[in-house]
Amino acid sequence: MKKPTFNRLLGLLLGLGMLNACQFQENKLAENPDVFQEAGLKATQLGRKLENAYSIENMTKALENLKGGSNARMANEIEIVPTHRYIRLFPKSDEDM
Repeated sequence: MKKPTFNRLLGLLLGLGMLNACQFQENKLAENPDVFQEAGLKATQLGRKLENAYSIENMTKALENLKGGSNARMANEIEIVPTHRYIRLFPKSDEDM
């Protein structure tokens, strides 16, 4: 009967030790964005905004590039047309929603 009590006590001590080891760490970056500079790090720069690669204009340019190459016969058979209509709504109130 000593072993089950010892195992329970050991499990309880390990569980309490693990709970004690876990501590909440606040996000210092959210409070102070200069943390990067203090640590000698640089923030990620995303660069310039790219065009939509799937717009009709860009797809037409890509098709024109294909027409000059070895796929010219196949490229001449392709017609690029929009398949979906995008409508953007700006509701101003709950009634508009």
